[in-house]
Amino acid sequence: ARARTFDDKLRAYYTLTSATGAQNDMKTAIRTGVEVLDQLGEPIEKEVGIAMVMKEVMLTKSMLAGKDEHFFIRQTALTDRRKHYAMKFLNLVVIYFSIYEGIKLPLLACRMIRLTNEYGLCKESAIAFGLYGMTCCGFLGDYAEGYRYGKIAAAIVDRFQANDILARCSVLIYGCINVWTEPLQATLPPLLEGHNIGVSSGDPEFSQMCMRFYIVNAFECGRPLRELSADCAELLKDSKRHQLKHVVALNKPTWQCIQNLIGDPAQDDPTVLTGDVMHDEQYLSAQIEAGNHTAVCYHYLLRHFLAYIFGHYELAIQMYHKCYEYDLPRHLMARFGLCSCVFYGGLAALAMASVDPDKSKWNNNIDESIAKMEKWASATAWNCEHKLALLQAEKFRNVDDQERATALYKRAIELAREHGFTHEEAIICERYGSFLVSKGGGSSARHQYDKAYDAYMKWGA
Repeated sequence: ARARTFDDKLRAYYTLTSATGAQNDMKTAIRTGVEVLDQLGEPIEKEVGIAMVMKEVMLTKSMLAGKDEHFFIRQTALTDRRKHYAMKFLNLVVIYFSIYEGIKLPLLACRMIRLTNEYGLCKESAIAFGLYGMTCCGFLGDYAEGYRYGKIAAAIVDRFQANDILARCSVLIYGCINVWTEPLQATLPPLLEGHNIGVSSGDPEFSQMCMRFYIVNAFECGRPLRELSADCAELLKDSKRHQLKHVVALNKPTWQCIQNLIGDPAQDDPTVLTGDVMHDEQYLSAQIEAGNHTAVCYHYLLRHFLAYIFGHYELAIQMYHKCYEYDLPRHLMARFGLCSCVFYGGLAALAMASVDPDKSKWNNNIDESIAKMEKWASATAWNCEHKLALLQAEKFRNVDDQERATALYKRAIELAREHGFTHEEAIICERYGSFLVSKGGGSSARHQYDKAYDAYMKWGA
């Protein structure tokens, strides 16, 4: 029989929205999903500002206060069909909002948490808690609380044996939550598992997103570049086969950056993302025109990193400002790339201050970078302690405090090596060698440069 009421058409609307998004018409998918949610009594605000988001997040925080993980995991199942469809549509449009309207993600998280609290638990509630955990990390800076909600999300997946959403949950938990608490290296096996289960359960989009986060996290902790280049090639092939243009857009700059570090024969300037994989200006223009500011932010973040590592500190500062011009903290909310942006931004500012007669104009940038890294190092010492030590060493170097600078360089090298951040061990050894040269320590400096060379070679650069 033909569907006569709106409720009768819900399944068809869901299929239409999913198919539209799969065809890369994500703005239409957002529009259709929002229209359905409005008729389901769950309207999404058109105009959203930080004050509105903060109000909703704090209301949700109050609602959750005093409720432990057992309260939610043991909650009765959601039986209201309309509210279940609201949860399904909210779950569906999350990926599209993350690309084009990222500021609304905390609102979607809060809405899904409220529905779960009022009407009961469903498998999509795992996404609700994953999103809210990401919000705690990226919006509130409460990493312990975010980690707790990530564990609740994983427990809900287990309760419902919901392999069909495991890849989606893995992106949130291991791409955006656990990176602020656990060693980055610990996120890699579950992201690979999420990728494999996504393939077997018929979720190519989030299967590919798991692999995307695997590559990003592996790059952040200094895994061998040639291995990552092969992973990027495979991801690009798969995402093109599934016509996942947003995954292609995010993957290309990372792969080109890796090729620049390895040595792309088609590349004249290693700080520009032009080579065998992509053309910098053409790519950037296309993403800006498409409104994909997440891809734009990743592009500028990688150029910022390349400019610093190749010693173009003024360009690194320019790329750092471009990241913030496109609001990187919002578009890369809770991604570890924010930490890298602050780290290399602080190092570039310290390098500029060392040669600028007016050193004071760099103080705000330097102090802000160190303050943020201190907070992150307290949450995830494994991933950030060596970064903090290098920032502090460079600061003491600039004020000619040789004793404290030396101690901090040595500590940074030791921590980076112990924690497996090969690329940053290389950078620290190189900076320490430069410091020793400035103090007349020729043989000691050569030793540090040799160590830097060995680490760069191990990384594959």
